[in-house]
Amino acid sequence: MNIVSVEKAEIFPLNPPSDGAYSFKKGFPIVQFQIANQDKFLNASTVRLNGRLRLQKPGGGSPTNSVGGTAAGNGIALNSRVGVPSVIQQITLATQSNQTLEVVRSYGRYLASVVPTTHSQSDMDSVLTQGNPCSASRSFVGAHSVNNEVSFSIPLRTGLLNSGRPLPLGNNGLRGMLVNLELAPDSHVISGYSTFDDTGVETKQLFNPISTGAFYEILDLSMTYDLLIPDEKGRQQMTTPATGQFVYNSISQLYGVLNSSDQTQNYNLGTTNTISLFHSFIPTTFINNYAEDGFSTGRLSNSNGGAYNAEAPIKRVTYIRGGSKFPLDYSLDVEEEALENRPQTQLETKFMDAIKPMASANHSLVSLQTQNAIPDKIGFSQEAEPERSATLADPKPVFGAGINFDPLTRTGVDFKRTNYGIRVESDLDGASPNSIYTYVVAKNTLTYSPNGIMVQT
Repeated sequence: MNIVSVEKAEIFPLNPPSDGAYSFKKGFPIVQFQIANQDKFLNASTVRLNGRLRLQKPGGGSPTNSVGGTAAGNGIALNSRVGVPSVIQQITLATQSNQTLEVVRSYGRYLASVVPTTHSQSDMDSVLTQGNPCSASRSFVGAHSVNNEVSFSIPLRTGLLNSGRPLPLGNNGLRGMLVNLELAPDSHVISGYSTFDDTGVETKQLFNPISTGAFYEILDLSMTYDLLIPDEKGRQQMTTPATGQFVYNSISQLYGVLNSSDQTQNYNLGTTNTISLFHSFIPTTFINNYAEDGFSTGRLSNSNGGAYNAEAPIKRVTYIRGGSKFPLDYSLDVEEEALENRPQTQLETKFMDAIKPMASANHSLVSLQTQNAIPDKIGFSQEAEPERSATLADPKPVFGAGINFDPLTRTGVDFKRTNYGIRVESDLDGASPNSIYTYVVAKNTLTYSPNGIMVQT
Protein backbone atom coordinates (compact mmCIF):
# COMPACT_ATOMS: atom_id res chain seq x y z
CA MET A 1 0.00 0.00 0.00
CA ASN A 2 1.47 3.35 -1.07
CA ILE A 3 0.80 6.76 0.48
CA VAL A 4 0.15 9.28 -2.28
CA SER A 5 -0.64 12.46 -0.33
CA VAL A 6 -1.03 14.07 3.09
CA GLU A 7 -4.18 15.89 4.14
CA LYS A 8 -4.32 18.48 6.93
CA ALA A 9 -7.42 18.10 9.12
CA GLU A 10 -9.03 20.11 11.91
CA ILE A 11 -12.01 19.06 14.02
CA PHE A 12 -13.95 20.75 16.81
CA PRO A 13 -15.47 19.43 20.06
CA LEU A 14 -18.77 17.55 19.99
CA ASN A 15 -19.95 19.33 23.15
CA PRO A 16 -19.16 23.04 22.86
CA PRO A 17 -20.34 25.29 25.74
CA SER A 18 -22.49 28.25 24.79
CA ASP A 19 -19.65 30.70 25.43
CA GLY A 20 -16.96 28.42 23.98
CA ALA A 21 -15.12 28.19 27.32
CA TYR A 22 -14.43 24.88 29.06
CA SER A 23 -13.96 25.26 32.80
CA PHE A 24 -14.01 22.97 35.82
CA LYS A 25 -15.47 25.78 37.93
CA LYS A 26 -18.29 26.51 35.50
CA GLY A 27 -19.30 22.87 35.14
CA PHE A 28 -17.82 22.03 31.72
CA PRO A 29 -14.92 19.69 32.61
CA ILE A 30 -15.34 17.25 29.67
CA VAL A 31 -14.15 17.80 26.09
CA GLN A 32 -15.09 15.28 23.40
CA PHE A 33 -13.63 14.91 19.91
CA GLN A 34 -14.58 12.43 17.18
CA ILE A 35 -12.17 11.41 14.42
CA ALA A 36 -14.37 10.04 11.64
CA ASN A 37 -14.32 6.60 10.07
CA GLN A 38 -12.54 7.14 6.74
CA ASP A 39 -10.32 5.23 4.33
CA LYS A 40 -7.17 7.03 5.48
CA PHE A 41 -4.43 6.66 8.06
CA LEU A 42 -4.01 8.94 11.08
CA ASN A 43 -0.45 10.17 11.55
CA ALA A 44 -0.82 9.98 15.33
CA SER A 45 2.35 11.91 16.17
CA THR A 46 0.88 15.02 14.53
CA VAL A 47 -2.21 15.20 16.78
CA ARG A 48 -2.38 18.58 18.53
CA LEU A 49 -4.89 20.14 20.91
CA ASN A 50 -5.22 23.84 20.10
CA GLY A 51 -6.91 26.69 21.89
CA ARG A 52 -6.50 29.57 24.30
CA LEU A 53 -5.80 29.45 28.05
CA ARG A 54 -7.09 32.11 30.39
CA LEU A 55 -6.26 32.24 34.11
CA GLN A 56 -8.55 34.34 36.27
CA LYS A 57 -8.27 35.98 39.67
CA PRO A 58 -10.93 34.94 42.23
CA GLY A 59 -13.03 37.98 41.37
CA GLY A 60 -12.21 37.89 37.65
CA GLY A 61 -9.46 39.54 35.66
CA SER A 62 -5.97 38.45 34.68
CA PRO A 63 -3.18 37.59 37.16
CA THR A 64 -0.53 40.18 38.03
CA ASN A 65 2.48 37.91 38.54
CA SER A 66 5.38 40.30 39.08
CA VAL A 67 7.56 41.74 41.80
CA GLY A 68 5.24 43.92 43.83
CA GLY A 69 2.12 42.76 42.01
CA THR A 70 -1.24 43.11 43.76
CA ALA A 71 -1.83 40.44 46.40
CA ALA A 72 -5.12 39.25 44.91
CA GLY A 73 -3.52 38.46 41.57
CA ASN A 74 0.16 37.86 42.30
CA GLY A 75 0.84 34.15 42.64
CA ILE A 76 -1.65 32.63 40.16
CA ALA A 77 0.35 30.30 37.96
CA LEU A 78 0.77 26.80 36.53
CA ASN A 79 3.58 24.35 37.12
CA SER A 80 6.15 25.59 34.62
CA ARG A 81 7.56 22.13 33.85
CA VAL A 82 4.13 20.89 32.74
CA GLY A 83 2.51 24.11 31.57
CA VAL A 84 -0.80 24.06 29.69
CA PRO A 85 -1.25 20.23 29.77
CA SER A 86 -1.64 20.46 33.56
CA VAL A 87 -5.31 21.33 32.98
CA ILE A 88 -5.92 17.78 31.64
CA GLN A 89 -6.66 15.24 34.35
CA GLN A 90 -7.43 12.24 32.13
CA ILE A 91 -7.24 11.24 28.47
CA THR A 92 -9.44 8.43 27.16
CA LEU A 93 -9.00 7.04 23.66
CA ALA A 94 -11.72 4.73 22.31
CA THR A 95 -13.27 3.49 19.11
CA GLN A 96 -16.64 4.80 17.98
CA SER A 97 -18.17 1.59 19.30
CA ASN A 98 -16.78 2.57 22.74
CA GLN A 99 -14.04 -0.05 22.85
CA THR A 100 -11.45 1.54 25.14
CA LEU A 101 -7.99 1.74 23.62
CA GLU A 102 -6.13 3.61 26.36
CA VAL A 103 -6.84 5.61 29.53
CA VAL A 104 -4.14 7.87 30.96
CA ARG A 105 -5.12 9.07 34.44
CA SER A 106 -3.36 11.85 36.37
CA TYR A 107 -1.93 12.96 33.04
CA GLY A 108 -0.36 16.13 34.42
CA ARG A 109 1.67 14.27 37.03
CA TYR A 110 2.82 11.84 34.35
CA LEU A 111 4.19 14.77 32.36
CA ALA A 112 5.73 16.30 35.48
CA SER A 113 8.21 13.40 35.48
CA VAL A 114 8.48 12.67 31.75
CA VAL A 115 8.95 16.18 30.34
CA PRO A 116 11.89 17.34 32.51
CA THR A 117 13.52 13.91 32.23
CA THR A 118 13.52 14.04 28.43
CA HIS A 119 13.95 17.79 27.77
CA SER A 120 16.84 20.06 28.64
CA GLN A 121 16.74 23.55 30.09
CA SER A 122 17.22 24.96 26.59
CA ASP A 123 14.30 22.86 25.32
CA MET A 124 11.99 24.08 28.07
CA ASP A 125 12.91 27.72 27.57
CA SER A 126 12.76 27.70 23.77
CA VAL A 127 11.41 24.78 21.71
CA LEU A 128 8.60 23.74 24.05
CA THR A 129 7.36 27.31 24.47
CA GLN A 130 6.34 27.43 20.80
CA GLY A 131 3.28 25.28 21.48
CA ASN A 132 3.22 25.45 25.27
CA PRO A 133 3.94 29.10 26.19
CA CYS A 134 3.73 28.35 29.92
CA SER A 135 6.75 26.04 29.72
CA ALA A 136 9.88 27.27 31.51
CA SER A 137 12.76 25.96 33.56
CA ARG A 138 12.04 28.63 36.20
CA SER A 139 8.57 28.96 37.69
CA PHE A 140 8.78 32.76 37.88
CA VAL A 141 9.24 32.92 34.10
CA GLY A 142 6.30 30.58 33.53
CA ALA A 143 4.15 32.68 35.86
CA HIS A 144 4.79 35.80 33.78
CA SER A 145 3.41 34.09 30.67
CA VAL A 146 -0.09 33.70 32.15
CA ASN A 147 -0.53 37.39 32.99
CA ASN A 148 -2.29 37.49 29.63
CA GLU A 149 -4.42 35.03 27.71
CA VAL A 150 -2.15 32.66 25.75
CA SER A 151 -2.67 30.47 22.69
CA PHE A 152 -1.37 26.90 22.71
CA SER A 153 -0.91 23.87 20.48
CA ILE A 154 0.11 20.83 22.51
CA PRO A 155 0.62 17.13 21.70
CA LEU A 156 -1.23 14.43 23.61
CA ARG A 157 1.55 12.22 24.97
CA THR A 158 -0.28 8.90 25.25
CA GLY A 159 1.20 5.54 24.35
CA LEU A 160 -1.07 5.00 21.34
CA LEU A 161 -0.59 8.47 19.88
CA ASN A 162 3.17 8.18 20.31
CA SER A 163 3.42 4.66 18.92
CA GLY A 164 5.27 5.90 15.85
CA ARG A 165 2.95 4.14 13.41
CA PRO A 166 0.01 5.37 11.31
CA LEU A 167 -3.39 4.28 12.64
CA PRO A 168 -5.92 2.89 10.11
CA LEU A 169 -9.23 4.74 10.49
CA GLY A 170 -11.33 2.79 7.98
CA ASN A 171 -13.54 -0.30 8.28
CA ASN A 172 -10.36 -2.33 7.93
CA GLY A 173 -8.96 -0.80 11.12
CA LEU A 174 -10.19 1.33 14.05
CA ARG A 175 -13.34 2.57 12.25
CA GLY A 176 -12.84 6.05 13.65
CA MET A 177 -11.80 7.16 17.10
CA LEU A 178 -13.11 9.12 20.10
CA VAL A 179 -10.87 11.36 22.20
CA ASN A 180 -12.26 12.37 25.61
CA LEU A 181 -10.43 14.89 27.80
CA GLU A 182 -11.33 15.34 31.45
CA LEU A 183 -10.20 18.63 33.00
CA ALA A 184 -8.51 18.85 36.40
CA PRO A 185 -9.86 20.82 39.40
CA ASP A 186 -8.72 24.44 39.63
CA SER A 187 -7.19 23.84 43.05
CA HIS A 188 -4.95 21.14 41.56
CA VAL A 189 -3.89 23.07 38.47
CA ILE A 190 -3.26 26.51 39.96
CA SER A 191 -0.62 27.29 42.55
CA GLY A 192 1.85 30.09 43.17
CA TYR A 193 5.37 30.46 41.88
CA SER A 194 8.78 30.49 43.54
CA THR A 195 11.92 32.55 43.38
CA PHE A 196 15.32 31.50 44.72
CA ASP A 197 18.25 33.52 45.98
CA ASP A 198 21.90 32.68 45.26
CA THR A 199 22.00 30.27 48.20
CA GLY A 200 18.97 28.33 46.96
CA VAL A 201 16.53 29.66 49.58
CA GLU A 202 12.99 29.56 48.20
CA THR A 203 10.42 32.33 48.46
CA LYS A 204 6.85 31.37 47.52
CA GLN A 205 4.32 33.81 46.13
CA LEU A 206 0.64 32.90 46.54
CA PHE A 207 -2.43 34.91 45.69
CA ASN A 208 -4.35 36.21 48.69
CA PRO A 209 -6.70 35.09 50.05
CA ILE A 210 -6.31 31.61 48.57
CA SER A 211 -9.65 30.47 50.04
CA THR A 212 -11.51 32.49 47.41
CA GLY A 213 -10.19 30.33 44.58
CA ALA A 214 -8.65 31.39 41.28
CA PHE A 215 -9.70 29.44 38.19
CA TYR A 216 -8.81 28.73 34.57
CA GLU A 217 -10.69 28.49 31.28
CA ILE A 218 -9.72 26.99 27.93
CA LEU A 219 -11.42 28.42 24.88
CA ASP A 220 -11.82 27.94 21.13
CA LEU A 221 -10.60 24.36 21.24
CA SER A 222 -9.82 22.35 18.14
CA MET A 223 -7.81 19.26 17.29
CA THR A 224 -5.52 19.12 14.27
CA TYR A 225 -3.69 16.20 12.68
CA ASP A 226 -2.35 14.84 9.41
CA LEU A 227 -4.15 12.17 7.42
CA LEU A 228 -2.15 9.88 5.13
CA ILE A 229 -4.05 9.06 1.95
CA PRO A 230 -3.22 5.73 0.28
CA ASP A 231 -3.52 4.95 -3.40
CA GLU A 232 -6.81 3.76 -4.88
CA LYS A 233 -6.07 0.09 -4.21
CA GLY A 234 -5.21 0.86 -0.62
CA ARG A 235 -8.40 2.91 -0.10
CA GLN A 236 -10.52 0.03 -1.36
CA GLN A 237 -8.80 -2.31 1.09
CA MET A 238 -9.47 0.08 3.98
CA THR A 239 -13.16 0.34 3.07
CA THR A 240 -13.76 -3.43 3.28
CA PRO A 241 -13.82 -4.98 6.79
CA ALA A 242 -11.00 -7.49 7.19
CA THR A 243 -8.81 -9.01 9.90
CA GLY A 244 -5.58 -7.48 11.14
CA GLN A 245 -3.71 -6.38 14.25
CA PHE A 246 -1.00 -4.09 15.50
CA VAL A 247 0.92 -3.56 18.73
CA TYR A 248 1.20 -0.28 20.60
CA ASN A 249 2.38 0.97 23.99
CA SER A 250 -0.18 2.02 26.59
CA ILE A 251 0.22 4.03 29.78
CA SER A 252 -1.77 3.22 32.91
CA GLN A 253 -1.70 4.75 36.38
CA LEU A 254 -2.07 3.42 39.92
CA TYR A 255 -2.21 5.26 43.25
CA GLY A 256 -1.00 4.43 46.74
CA VAL A 257 0.19 6.02 49.98
CA LEU A 258 3.49 5.63 51.84
CA ASN A 259 3.52 6.42 55.55
CA SER A 260 5.91 4.09 57.37
CA SER A 261 9.69 3.90 57.35
CA ASP A 262 9.68 0.39 55.86
CA GLN A 263 6.75 -0.21 53.54
CA THR A 264 6.05 -2.53 50.63
CA GLN A 265 3.51 -1.49 48.02
CA ASN A 266 1.99 -4.36 46.01
CA TYR A 267 0.15 -3.82 42.75
CA ASN A 268 -1.81 -6.06 40.40
CA LEU A 269 -0.68 -4.58 37.08
CA GLY A 270 -2.71 -6.96 34.92
CA THR A 271 -0.37 -6.50 31.95
CA THR A 272 1.29 -9.24 29.91
CA ASN A 273 4.08 -7.31 28.17
CA THR A 274 5.19 -4.82 30.81
CA ILE A 275 8.05 -2.66 29.52
CA SER A 276 8.77 -0.37 32.46
CA LEU A 277 7.21 1.61 35.27
CA PHE A 278 8.09 4.54 37.46
CA HIS A 279 6.87 6.14 40.68
CA SER A 280 6.72 9.77 41.78
CA PHE A 281 6.00 11.09 45.26
CA ILE A 282 4.14 14.04 46.76
CA PRO A 283 2.85 14.84 50.26
CA THR A 284 -0.81 13.85 50.26
CA THR A 285 -1.99 17.25 51.51
CA PHE A 286 -0.42 18.92 48.44
CA ILE A 287 -3.04 17.36 46.15
CA ASN A 288 -5.92 19.69 45.19
CA ASN A 289 -4.40 22.46 47.32
CA TYR A 290 -4.04 26.02 46.01
CA ALA A 291 -1.22 26.63 48.48
CA GLU A 292 0.97 23.84 47.08
CA ASP A 293 2.19 22.64 43.70
CA GLY A 294 0.23 19.49 42.89
CA PHE A 295 2.76 18.57 40.19
CA SER A 296 5.91 18.71 42.31
CA THR A 297 8.18 15.68 42.03
CA GLY A 298 10.20 16.04 45.21
CA ARG A 299 11.53 13.51 47.68
CA LEU A 300 9.59 11.95 50.54
CA SER A 301 8.89 14.43 53.34
CA ASN A 302 7.84 14.44 56.98
CA SER A 303 5.26 16.84 58.35
CA ASN A 304 6.44 19.34 60.92
CA GLY A 305 3.50 21.12 62.52
CA GLY A 306 1.42 20.51 59.40
CA ALA A 307 4.11 21.72 57.01
CA TYR A 308 6.01 19.14 54.95
CA ASN A 309 9.37 20.85 55.26
CA ALA A 310 11.60 18.02 56.51
CA GLU A 311 12.96 15.54 53.97
CA ALA A 312 12.63 11.84 54.78
CA PRO A 313 15.50 10.43 52.71
CA ILE A 314 15.04 7.10 50.99
CA LYS A 315 17.61 4.63 52.28
CA ARG A 316 16.91 1.57 50.21
CA VAL A 317 14.60 0.47 47.37
CA THR A 318 13.82 -3.10 46.32
CA TYR A 319 11.84 -4.11 43.22
CA ILE A 320 9.80 -7.31 43.58
CA ARG A 321 7.96 -9.71 41.28
CA GLY A 322 5.95 -12.54 42.86
CA GLY A 323 7.77 -12.22 46.18
CA SER A 324 11.30 -12.29 44.71
CA LYS A 325 13.69 -9.49 43.84
CA PHE A 326 13.26 -8.67 40.16
CA PRO A 327 14.64 -7.64 37.73
CA LEU A 328 17.53 -6.67 40.00
CA ASP A 329 18.64 -9.41 42.39
CA TYR A 330 19.80 -6.80 44.88
CA SER A 331 18.42 -3.72 46.64
CA LEU A 332 19.43 -0.18 45.73
CA ASP A 333 21.20 1.15 48.83
CA VAL A 334 21.32 4.97 48.62
CA GLU A 335 21.35 6.03 52.27
CA GLU A 336 24.92 7.37 52.33
CA GLU A 337 24.36 9.57 49.25
CA ALA A 338 21.18 11.01 50.76
CA LEU A 339 22.88 11.92 54.04
CA GLU A 340 25.76 13.63 52.22
CA ASN A 341 23.59 15.52 49.71
CA ARG A 342 25.11 13.62 46.82
CA PRO A 343 23.20 12.31 43.78
CA GLN A 344 21.46 9.01 44.54
CA THR A 345 22.83 7.72 41.28
CA GLN A 346 21.66 4.12 41.47
CA LEU A 347 18.08 5.18 42.14
CA GLU A 348 17.92 8.16 39.79
CA THR A 349 19.47 6.49 36.75
CA LYS A 350 17.04 3.55 37.04
CA PHE A 351 14.17 6.04 37.29
CA MET A 352 15.31 7.89 34.17
CA ASP A 353 15.91 4.61 32.31
CA ALA A 354 12.28 3.63 32.98
CA ILE A 355 11.11 6.77 31.18
CA LYS A 356 13.64 6.77 28.34
CA PRO A 357 16.42 4.20 27.90
CA MET A 358 19.65 5.70 29.15
CA ALA A 359 21.46 4.58 26.00
CA SER A 360 19.37 7.04 23.98
CA ALA A 361 19.06 9.79 26.59
CA ASN A 362 20.44 13.04 25.18
CA HIS A 363 18.33 15.82 26.70
CA SER A 364 17.35 16.25 30.34
CA LEU A 365 16.68 18.98 32.89
CA VAL A 366 18.02 16.69 35.64
CA SER A 367 21.27 18.03 37.04
CA LEU A 368 23.11 18.72 40.28
CA GLN A 369 21.22 22.00 40.36
CA THR A 370 17.75 20.43 40.26
CA GLN A 371 18.53 17.39 42.40
CA ASN A 372 20.93 18.79 45.01
CA ALA A 373 20.84 22.59 44.59
CA ILE A 374 24.53 22.60 43.64
CA PRO A 375 25.01 25.30 40.95
CA ASP A 376 28.79 25.04 40.73
CA LYS A 377 30.66 23.65 37.77
CA ILE A 378 34.20 22.29 37.64
CA GLY A 379 36.59 24.32 35.49
CA PHE A 380 39.95 23.45 33.97
CA SER A 381 41.61 24.25 37.30
CA GLN A 382 39.56 21.45 38.93
CA GLU A 383 38.04 24.01 41.28
CA ALA A 384 34.37 24.84 41.66
CA GLU A 385 33.32 27.86 39.62
CA PRO A 386 30.05 29.37 40.90
CA GLU A 387 27.44 30.09 38.26
CA ARG A 388 24.75 32.72 38.45
CA SER A 389 21.78 30.87 39.88
CA ALA A 390 19.43 33.24 38.04
CA THR A 391 20.44 31.56 34.78
CA LEU A 392 19.87 28.01 36.01
CA ALA A 393 16.76 25.88 36.37
CA ASP A 394 14.86 26.01 39.65
CA PRO A 395 16.53 23.78 42.28
CA LYS A 396 13.48 21.54 42.54
CA PRO A 397 14.08 17.78 42.17
CA VAL A 398 12.83 15.62 39.34
CA PHE A 399 12.77 12.68 41.71
CA GLY A 400 11.27 9.22 41.58
CA ALA A 401 11.89 5.50 41.51
CA GLY A 402 11.49 3.24 38.52
CA ILE A 403 12.74 0.24 36.62
CA ASN A 404 13.07 -0.85 32.99
CA PHE A 405 12.05 -4.51 33.03
CA ASP A 406 13.34 -5.43 29.57
CA PRO A 407 15.99 -3.01 28.27
CA LEU A 408 17.37 -5.48 25.71
CA THR A 409 14.45 -6.91 23.73
CA ARG A 410 11.73 -4.42 24.81
CA THR A 411 9.28 -7.33 24.67
CA GLY A 412 8.18 -6.90 28.26
CA VAL A 413 7.58 -9.01 31.34
CA ASP A 414 4.37 -10.84 32.27
CA PHE A 415 2.54 -9.41 35.31
CA LYS A 416 -0.87 -10.72 34.27
CA ARG A 417 -1.11 -13.17 37.16
CA THR A 418 1.85 -12.05 39.26
CA ASN A 419 2.00 -9.05 41.55
CA TYR A 420 4.56 -6.30 41.30
CA GLY A 421 5.93 -4.80 44.50
CA ILE A 422 8.29 -2.05 45.61
CA ARG A 423 9.81 -1.94 49.08
CA VAL A 424 10.81 1.55 50.22
CA GLU A 425 12.91 2.03 53.34
CA SER A 426 13.10 5.67 54.39
CA ASP A 427 12.98 8.11 57.30
CA LEU A 428 9.19 8.57 57.16
CA ASP A 429 7.88 9.02 60.70
CA GLY A 430 4.54 7.21 60.36
CA ALA A 431 2.51 10.40 60.72
CA SER A 432 3.23 12.01 57.35
CA PRO A 433 1.37 10.33 54.45
CA ASN A 434 3.04 10.71 51.07
CA SER A 435 1.18 9.75 47.91
CA ILE A 436 2.91 7.50 45.40
CA TYR A 437 1.83 7.72 41.76
CA THR A 438 2.74 4.71 39.63
CA TYR A 439 2.83 4.82 35.82
CA VAL A 440 3.08 1.57 33.87
CA VAL A 441 4.18 1.29 30.24
CA ALA A 442 3.03 -1.95 28.62
CA LYS A 443 2.41 -3.32 25.14
CA ASN A 444 -1.18 -3.88 24.01
CA THR A 445 -2.28 -5.82 20.95
CA LEU A 446 -5.26 -4.46 19.02
CA THR A 447 -7.05 -6.96 16.78
CA TYR A 448 -9.76 -5.88 14.33
CA SER A 449 -12.07 -8.09 12.26
CA PRO A 450 -15.52 -7.90 10.67
CA ASN A 451 -16.90 -8.90 14.08
CA GLY A 452 -15.40 -5.95 15.94
CA ILE A 453 -12.29 -4.73 17.76
CA MET A 454 -10.53 -6.36 20.71
CA VAL A 455 -7.64 -5.09 22.82
CA GLN A 456 -5.39 -7.53 24.66
CA THR A 457 -3.24 -6.19 27.48
